[in-house]
Order: sequence, then structure tokens, then C-alpha cells
Amino acid sequence: MADDTERSDQPIVLSETDIGTAEGARLVARRTYIPPMDGSDDDYAEFDMQVATGIGMLLNKHYFGYRWKSFADTRQGIVGFQIPSLMGPTLHYVINLKQYSDLNPQLIIEKAGELLERMNLPRGKADMARVLEAEQRKETFDFGKIQ
Repeated sequence: MADDTERSDQPIVLSETDIGTAEGARLVARRTYIPPMDGSDDDYAEFDMQVATGIGMLLNKHYFGYRWKSFADTRQGIVGFQIPSLMGPTLHYVINLKQYSDLNPQLIIEKAGELLERMNLPRGKADMARVLEAEQRKETFDFGKIQ
């Protein structure tokens, strides 16, 4: 019998937490989940959420003020992050876990810093004037080999 449950690729918001302000703008950490479209159980959902949350916390600590979005999909062997306002909804910096012997904080910090530099943005706390300027020229970014 077919499952009549409506499926969506829109994230389900699980929680929101204030993480501070950057130049007067309120920053919120939002935990979301997108269930498998085929309706199957996601045995890795809880673990993926922990990994993605850890990546998000790390990015917010080292590069505060940028509006990071992080994810983990251990079933596919990847983790990643993006700044949606600068990269659009589909482009992510993806780390293929098979290429690294250890997913460690320094790797995430290094890769996120490289991403910021590709957009001519400073490592460290976000300068909102520069972020707004970068949003105006986002079509000119050369992301090279990022996924």
C-alpha cells in the first residue's frame, strides 16, 4: 500500500537559540532536519545533528557574525557548510570524509577560512559592511573546486 504522507524537502525547525548580536543584528542558531524523501528511517539523524551542531558552534565561535549553515550526512560520507546569503541555497563547501583520516576542529576552521578568503572577507569576526558589499558582488566569486 502506498504511503500517503506528504513529503517535503523543506527543513523542519527543531529549535532556535539566540547566540548574540553582530553590529546590532540578532543572530539565531536554528537546528533543522530534512527527513529522507523516500520515507525511510534515517538511522544517522541524531548523530548527523550532533555533528552539524558542533560544526555550526565551531564556525560561530571562530568566525562570529557570519550567518553559517552547516550540515552532516554520514550516510553519504560528507559534512559541509555555507553562508546562504553569499552562496545561494545550493552551493556548499563540502568535505568528503573519505579524504581525511580525522574530522577535527582545525580542519573545519581552515576550510571555512579559505571560503571567506575566496569571497574577500576577513577571517575572524564578520564586518557587516563588508558582508553587505560582498552580497552585491556574489556573482563574481570564484569558488573553484568547492562542491
